[in-house]
Parts: sequence; structure tokens; C-alpha cells
Amino acid sequence: MIPGALICSASSEARSYAETIWGHSTENHPDFIVVKPEGKTAQHSMERLREIRFLSQMPPYQKKKRFILIEEADRLGIMGSNVLLKTIEEPFDHTSFLLVTTRSLLPTLASRCQRLSKKEEVPHNDELEKYVELLMSVRGSFTKLTQEISRIESFIVSSKSTAKVSAKEKELYTHFIQEKILKELEGAGSIDQKKLREELCYYLLKAYKSTHLPLDLVEEKLQELLVRTERFIPLSEALESFFFETSLLPKYIF
Repeated sequence: MIPGALICSASSEARSYAETIWGHSTENHPDFIVVKPEGKTAQHSMERLREIRFLSQMPPYQKKKRFILIEEADRLGIMGSNVLLKTIEEPFDHTSFLLVTTRSLLPTLASRCQRLSKKEEVPHNDELEKYVELLMSVRGSFTKLTQEISRIESFIVSSKSTAKVSAKEKELYTHFIQEKILKELEGAGSIDQKKLREELCYYLLKAYKSTHLPLDLVEEKLQELLVRTERFIPLSEALESFFFETSLLPKYIF
């Protein structure tokens, strides 16, 4: 049986798979659809994804099986992933999705897909994962920490401050200001900042899996976090809003 959704490491791998099923080339075939990121943001268009969802329900033109190849599936974003997720959760036997990426997808989407390639994904960003662990550990007092940045930083740098700073605050904030990841996320680095912020959201969502909060609502708040940073709101403020809003979400009762 052909899976409804497969994760592939390259477009050539995805095409080879489809051609093996069909027995001939996928080039210029009406039942082999390629979807690519669009526009200046290089993200997948929500309108295009909704069109694809509708198309996936229609019978193929010539073949028994239609293939829809999603290039750079890691650029679907949270909202795009949710649109595709709804399609994959209600599959049609005549359509299969081929998601091309070498990066991590949102866990809720990746869990519905089989992996065609046995190659490992790009190694996780250990520094970013540690940063998220730190954020999760202080999320209850995140506002307080950000408000006291200058006081604590002064204490750490000069060691002459008379302000009362707890050992725990010093330990947490020492790591907090020393992690170069924060400066990179705020735009001081030369890396792909948008991509890094998306990875930050991935690790935050992963961290929230151990809580009793509904992940679909957490994903919505993460999308709002990304939108805020795209509007040039400082990351610290966007995170502050995110942690406050998620603290108000209803918890699952087991």
C-alpha cells in the first residue's frame, strides 16, 4: 500500500519514488504536482495550500495515483502545516504527498508521515535547544527577568552591585545573556534569522508536549509569536507575550 504522506530528503528522491510507482517519468505530467515556497518571505502560500487540499480530493487525470510534491516542506510554517495536516488526516487513496526537507517538521505533521529516506536529518541545534530549556524553566518569572536585565547584568559584570540578586537569578541570567543565540535571534547575526526563529518555535512546541496544554492552541500562539517578530517587535517582548498567553490556556485533565 502506498502511504498518504512521505518525507523525502531531496526532490530527486521523491521523483524517483513516484516514477517507480508509475513506471515512467514524472516530467510535465498532470498528476505530478510540484508546490514551492513563494514571494519575498519564501514561505508556502496559504491560498496555494488550500487549492492543493481541494485538488487532492479530485480524481487524477490519467493515473490511479496522483503525487503532490511539497518543496522545502519546513517552510510551511505552523498555519500551513495545519492546513496540510487536515488533508493528510483525511486522506484519499488516489493522492499521496511527498514532503521534501532535510530539516525538522512540526511534530504533529511529521507524526502523520512515513520517512522514505533513512538519512538522518540535519543535526539539531543543541545551543538553541538548551536556550529553550532555559526559557521553559523561567517562563513563570520571565517578565521579572526581562524587567531586571540592567540590574542583574550590572551585578554580573561588575560584581560590585549592592542590589540583592539571588544565586538562582545570577545563574539563570548569566546563561541568558551569554547565549549568543539571543543576539542572533534579535538580528545581530548573519544567519537566516527567520529560519532560526522557526526552529525556536519547533523546540518550544516540543517542550510543551510534556505539559497538559492543548498543542493546537500552543501552535497558534507560536504562529502569533512569529508574526510579532516579523513586525520588528523585540523577541524578548514576543516571548513574554507568548508565555503569558499560554499560561491562560485551558489544561487537559487526565
